[in-house]
Amino acid sequence: MVDYIEAIKKPFTDLKKSGLAVLFGLFGMIIFIPYLFNFGYFLECAKNSSKKELPEWGNYWEKFVRGFFLFLIFFIYAIPLLIILVFLLIEFTTGLIGSGERYVETIATGNPVLILNFMIKLFSELDMMYLVIIGILLGILILYLIPMAMLFYITDWQFRDAFDFKGVFRKAFTKKYLSAWLIVNIYTGLLGGISTLFSFIPFFGGI
Repeated sequence: MVDYIEAIKKPFTDLKKSGLAVLFGLFGMIIFIPYLFNFGYFLECAKNSSKKELPEWGNYWEKFVRGFFLFLIFFIYAIPLLIILVFLLIEFTTGLIGSGERYVETIATGNPVLILNFMIKLFSELDMMYLVIIGILLGILILYLIPMAMLFYITDWQFRDAFDFKGVFRKAFTKKYLSAWLIVNIYTGLLGGISTLFSFIPFFGGI
């Protein structure tokens, strides 16, 4: 059985190590590269989840490379969604240009409700709502599969293992994984909300 209490307490067992992750996160707001070190450290935390203590920092190049591979895994899994978004953007831009005066008049009102209604109506007129729904469902599926793909990757640190789609799907669609995924997302969502409300603890939710 998963010990969620121990999992929640673990980041606070060594504030020096988790504090360094915060530091990388802060620099990541300026330039993306520091996030890759965080990704690599996060992978090591997942790999050593059975141990009570957090993994050591150090071997920064290794963390960077592993973090980069995690970014690639996420990007490759997201390609179908990106294709849908490109189609949506092209269709929406074409429709926006075609709407001409209606668009200008609506924007000129400055009323966010009218603007939102105009956008929704435009999506409906262009018969694009089905693409929006498909995109949302696909996005949820990708977010659901990524953690399992990550676990496949860290087993032997083999990049190709993350794309063992048969194995990933088989293990992802189980009650245990679903319950863990929901709990983790609710928990991180709540902490993300806290970090938004109290700006003096940036990235608290992420850690």
